[in-house]
Amino acid sequence: MRYFTLGALISIYPAAQFFAAPLLGHFSDKLGRRDIFLFSYLGNGVGYLLCSIGIATRQIEFLFIGYLIAGCVGINLSIVNAMISDISVEKNKTKLFAFPQLLLGMGLMIGTSITERLLSLPHIPFYLFFSGSAISFFNFFLLFYFWGREGEKKFILTSIQWKDLLSLDRRVGFFLFAELLLFFGWYFFIKTFQIFLIEKLHYDESSLFNLYFQYGVSMIVSQLFFISWFHRYSKSTLFFYSCILLLGGSILMLYFFNHALSLRWIISLFTLAYTSLMPLLTRRISDYTSKGNRGKIMGFHQAVQSIAKICAPLLGTLLLTFHPFSTVLLAPLLIFLSYLLFQWRNQEHSPSP
Repeated sequence: MRYFTLGALISIYPAAQFFAAPLLGHFSDKLGRRDIFLFSYLGNGVGYLLCSIGIATRQIEFLFIGYLIAGCVGINLSIVNAMISDISVEKNKTKLFAFPQLLLGMGLMIGTSITERLLSLPHIPFYLFFSGSAISFFNFFLLFYFWGREGEKKFILTSIQWKDLLSLDRRVGFFLFAELLLFFGWYFFIKTFQIFLIEKLHYDESSLFNLYFQYGVSMIVSQLFFISWFHRYSKSTLFFYSCILLLGGSILMLYFFNHALSLRWIISLFTLAYTSLMPLLTRRISDYTSKGNRGKIMGFHQAVQSIAKICAPLLGTLLLTFHPFSTVLLAPLLIFLSYLLFQWRNQEHSPSP
């Protein structure tokens, strides 16, 4: 029962995000980005505050409610991507899409380093959630006072065109399905990677922290490479396909090379491939958008990742009970399948310029 509760608690955030991201993205198209951004930060602040209360009072109900609220408003990334599409010029668009991934890598590296040092101290989970709440409220007030309402529309519920919410171009739907397979393969692997390291390579807690710290550093270095150089090839289908093949191939390499030294090189390879693919995918999906639907389509783009975060680990942990290498074998298969779909679709249709 405890494991079921833990699984439900972990899944509730991406599940809520899956339903909320397209809806709030659609709202941002019709009402403006500012109010939805403010709503997101306010909801995050309330959600994380409830989580900290749940930890302090040892009442899991607060944790569930807090995660649910945070998931329902956790659409900052899709709104940022829509804003980049709104204001960026063609030449710099892909480079700008890489900056959120750079910040994510910095957060992973710094957060892992701090958590490793503080985890032994009492009440650390409470302070982590409380700090997250305080930062969200700070961001809310910062945006409220310094982001003017010029060009923003007043919130009127009847101004929302509900019938347009689920309407998608067939090309967009196919693209989302292809990237769902890619994200499913990636999260199928990365969410169970820790189990693989513990069961197969006998990593302890300290070794895991060091490895995830390296993962964060690799994300930063990879994004810096992308921002300074690789973004020039963002329109190249060869570069795009090469990143997909490198991602699947580097994960598959773990089946043949799994000692400590080769593992560090493999981590660098699949991190380089995945962090390059994220802005490339965002750029390609943005080519299908227009001014009136960017938030909605970027919301679906984030929702696809959310559903992969839920389903892939559940299947991965189930298959790991049968074979310890199941994730490093099936994940590349799904990624290679997405490559075939992208390639086939590219031969049939090209995105609108």
